[in-house]
Amino acid sequence: MGGDRIPPGWKSMELSLYSEIVMQVTGKSDLGEVLEQKPPGVDLGEFLLRSKAISHEELAEIYSRLYKVPYISLKDPSELDAELVRQIDPVLIQRFFFIPFRRGADGFSMTVIVHDPGNLGVLDELERALGCRINAAVASALEISALITELFPEYSGLMPDYSDEGSDQSEEDIQLLKGESEDERLSHGATGEEGLTESSSPVVKLVNRVILTGITERASDIHFEAYEAGTKVKLRIDGVLLDIREDIPRSLSSMVVSRIKIMSDLNIAERHLPQDGRFKLRIRNRDVAFRISILPSIFGESAVIRILDKQAMGFSLNEVGLSVPDLMRFEENIRKPYGMILVAGPTGSGKTSTLYTALKKINRPEDKIITIEDPVEYQLNDIVQVPVDVKKGMTFARGLRSIVRQDPDKILIGEIRDEETASIAVNAALTGHLVLTTIHSNNAVDTLGRLMNMGIEKYLFASAIIMIVSQRLVRKICKHCQRLLDRTEVVAVAKRHRWLSRYDYDIDSARMMIGDGCLFCNHTGFYGRIGVFEVMEMSDNIKNMILRDVPSTEVYEAALKEGMIPLRDNCFSKVAEGFTTLSEMDRVTRL
Repeated sequence: MGGDRIPPGWKSMELSLYSEIVMQVTGKSDLGEVLEQKPPGVDLGEFLLRSKAISHEELAEIYSRLYKVPYISLKDPSELDAELVRQIDPVLIQRFFFIPFRRGADGFSMTVIVHDPGNLGVLDELERALGCRINAAVASALEISALITELFPEYSGLMPDYSDEGSDQSEEDIQLLKGESEDERLSHGATGEEGLTESSSPVVKLVNRVILTGITERASDIHFEAYEAGTKVKLRIDGVLLDIREDIPRSLSSMVVSRIKIMSDLNIAERHLPQDGRFKLRIRNRDVAFRISILPSIFGESAVIRILDKQAMGFSLNEVGLSVPDLMRFEENIRKPYGMILVAGPTGSGKTSTLYTALKKINRPEDKIITIEDPVEYQLNDIVQVPVDVKKGMTFARGLRSIVRQDPDKILIGEIRDEETASIAVNAALTGHLVLTTIHSNNAVDTLGRLMNMGIEKYLFASAIIMIVSQRLVRKICKHCQRLLDRTEVVAVAKRHRWLSRYDYDIDSARMMIGDGCLFCNHTGFYGRIGVFEVMEMSDNIKNMILRDVPSTEVYEAALKEGMIPLRDNCFSKVAEGFTTLSEMDRVTRL
């Protein structure tokens, strides 16, 4: 967008001029001293809000006069173009915190309502994402937040809470759901750790702010990495670690980890052994669970927080990424009354999400479904979920032995890790239960060798298994900054990744895309992930080959002849369809 359409930001204006505008709006003439107390780098408007010198509505009116843009009250949203609102991606509205107002008469422009029209970066990104000229109007952040929540209730948990003017979001929006008092938690560890439980403590605010950032940025994990100079904070977003936070000074590093331990009911005095824990927070009226891992290092303790947000499980089986033929075969097998379905892949490849989505698909009132997991990552309605707790003696094997006596129809096992668990699972599948489980292996055929290495007899698992699904997750190209590669670029990419000689593909029909990077995707060019799969059904032919000890390479070739699409070929089809890139394919799959 053209920078000449909106005057330069008030951040660079003289305080006296800003004071004059504030006085015109509020009628207050005694704000000069307040403005002079503003710390460097803090927005003047935000500072006045925190100081409770002005209201959100007054700030919006100040911005309106300052930037010469319309001030619009959203208390009566009847003037909104409802059809336009329905056409805009709600994720875009939530992320950029704006309201589409109306299209211009020329058909090439749009008026959007924002709370800070001086943020030209956001307006530029909106112009790029929406593909039209943007004209700004202003409303109070309080009203914008309330209207987005009303229009899109599913995003209410991600909206900033402006109900208390000038309050610190990270302090007000996060509540630790405690099973015991903070004093009891501290009694499990050392005393003398001051400032780690009071909500007004800088350390508590810092940890809350990082967690809130992780939630809003869709992170699966938050990493606190201890180094000599301090602690780096990184977020794993769409499977990739991004360093998007400032470092934590060394003087605060141990206190931050201690705060995480207190939240997780861990021993804050133990700093030389690994510890694992979990806690739950209520974030903006939404409960989110977290799993914690603490690891000592030479420069102090590092911590990883896994975010287990059940709102991230809102997709259906049609959206996980299975091709139409594979989806039909998968749905057919998960509806069978008995047998074992294995989902294989490394940690973080989406195995559990695929099985959860399958359970949601086949969950019926007439069936009893029991899961055993370490831990229970997402709570599912009308399903009995059993957590593994090794410290208390509740292992996968012990839990499974009890589960099969609970008269289940379908069983989900979080992971097959050892011979005992595998043996019970196979026997359950052979005695009239549908068993869904995950296993760590590189591909579908390698899963057979993994079971043999665990000591399971070939004739048992060959009879029990009905399908093996190997999967990975690749990042999807951001649809707000994607563009189609021209033929020259496609040829250059093809040569760089050496795929022309490996795939029978017409380069002239290529619809390869790339994301240039924008504010929406944190300038990565990717937003979200999609699964790539290798689906092998256990046909009579493959079962006979297993029983005859045929080499795995021959089993693999037989599976290909029966319709199995290799993992890398499936991934390439998503490249050709414009979902992801060749660099992602090379990052996630191997030759």
